[in-house]
Amino acid sequence: MYGAFGAFTTITATGNTPCTDATFGDPIHRKSKVCYTATGGPPGYTTACSAEDGTCAFSEQQTICLRRPGRFVHRSFTGSARCTTAAFGSDPLPGVGKTCYLTP
Repeated sequence: MYGAFGAFTTITATGNTPCTDATFGDPIHRKSKVCYTATGGPPGYTTACSAEDGTCAFSEQQTICLRRPGRFVHRSFTGSARCTTAAFGSDPLPGVGKTCYLTP
């Protein structure tokens, strides 16, 4: 994954891969970007709390991330959150299963 500020592109790669616009394309113009491997949650979202259509439960306000590798949206909830595109207001990748993550 390559990008910043919620705008990412993905490729399937093996071995060392240059972290550049030339390799991935430019997902967000005139911004510094970084590379990530597409496993687990996005940076800062370390705990999977539900598969799509399930519910994340927590005790206080929490920012939850709805993620499909390479694309995600996040939103703050209090007490619990449905892991659905309706709850988040958009679908980061239509037709593909997603997982919700929360910060530690």
